[in-house]
Amino acid sequence: MKKILMIPVLPGLVLSSSACSSDSGDTARFSTNRTVKTPEQTRIPDHSDSLMNMKLNIMTDKGVVHARLYDNASAKDFIALLPLTLMLEDFNKTEKIAGLPKGLSTSGAPDGYTPHKGDIAFYAPWGNLCIFYRDFRYSPGLVQLGKTDDDGISKLTTSHSVTISLDTDQ
Repeated sequence: MKKILMIPVLPGLVLSSSACSSDSGDTARFSTNRTVKTPEQTRIPDHSDSLMNMKLNIMTDKGVVHARLYDNASAKDFIALLPLTLMLEDFNKTEKIAGLPKGLSTSGAPDGYTPHKGDIAFYAPWGNLCIFYRDFRYSPGLVQLGKTDDDGISKLTTSHSVTISLDTDQ
């Protein structure tokens, strides 16, 4: 009786294991034929056409950190919250984070991206503003809002927590 039951199960195992493989060796596809983006494919280009003319000022007790915001739905929602005062807390020795008063739109945003030092982002699952002072790995749910000037980010890393005020020039 056991031999009879094993025979119908075996073809099912062969079919299910072949659905997850590809003759081309492309491991970035699943049986749904949805292509998985690599971290490099989700990085917003660092060129001026994708940046708005909107300048963001991040005021700290150490001085002002200047930044520019990207032209996307999340950044536009973020601008609508300004002016804003937040207490940033260190997270993972990589970024400073703070909860926002409300969530931001993620319309048109990639599924995630690989943040770099100086990036300002919105982490949709937690509703946090993130300012990265170190590079980090690809993070699903992370949406890039803008980028700080190269030298200003050190003003945010002098202590575990820092109070900031955010506003625009315009």
